[in-house]
Amino acid sequence: MEAAFISEKTVSGFSVVQFRTEGADTLDYISVGKAAETGKVKITEIDEGGRVGTILVQNDSDDCIFIAEGDLLQGAKQNRVVIASVFVTPRSKFHLPVNCVEQGRWRHRSRGFTPHNQSAPTDLKRKMRNTVHNNIIMNRTHIADQMLTWSSVEEKSAYYRMRSGTDDLLEIMEEKRKRDEAELKDLINPGENANGLALFYAGELVQIENFNRGDIYSEYFRKIVLGAYDEYGMFSRKEFTPGKGELEYKTKEMFGRIEAWEKTLHKSIAAGEEKRFRDEVTSGFELIYDNKLVHLSLLRNAVN
Repeated sequence: MEAAFISEKTVSGFSVVQFRTEGADTLDYISVGKAAETGKVKITEIDEGGRVGTILVQNDSDDCIFIAEGDLLQGAKQNRVVIASVFVTPRSKFHLPVNCVEQGRWRHRSRGFTPHNQSAPTDLKRKMRNTVHNNIIMNRTHIADQMLTWSSVEEKSAYYRMRSGTDDLLEIMEEKRKRDEAELKDLINPGENANGLALFYAGELVQIENFNRGDIYSEYFRKIVLGAYDEYGMFSRKEFTPGKGELEYKTKEMFGRIEAWEKTLHKSIAAGEEKRFRDEVTSGFELIYDNKLVHLSLLRNAVN
């Protein structure tokens, strides 16, 4: 993967590298957030009774729509988190696998879902991805461990000493998000022309996210950075600033490893296909549509 590096910044040992890759902006699509704002997509319970692990997505437009792993959806009978990235073609509908992040509510707050302005914390995405990967390999089904997700929400509530009447991750994380935005005011602006980022904890690479479109990247940039910073806050922080070029070198090295990785091919939840890869410390996927990369995501275990 060829990349032009745009910026690298570090705050309290937390580093963000932004880059632009070859093949950027070669697909025409919009985010689920933009689609919801303009009424182009309907996201609802699958029926009046609902089902915790599945919701209904209906694209009523002529646009393709992207939904990202970790997207938080609020409303309907309980808030949910998306367990895998999907590419939705025009005039289509399908059942989207999700997990619940609000255990204490099962009643309609609204008839449909709206995308939230946060994404799931990185540690929760990592746990969900590992169980999804296991289930795909075993039975070719996209399912994440719901009990593990509820346990993660409880851990967040206990760690931050924030309670929610419905055990709602979105409510628990809201005050934390405000504090993190203040600490990261110099880091949460996407770089011009960037379509990807690499994140580091005290100089150790923990995450890479690469999107086909730069505008989609810009929409998700702040969510991704804040989701990772939430996890970083649970570790022993180190006042460490990597030397100039060190972060870029480690990012390029990981690009090479991703290209050489032996991947397993799977049908996506909606359109396109997934290429998944992992080892003892890494889990990743590439979402492909029309032979073009829609979303690449790599997560590595964070070491305290």
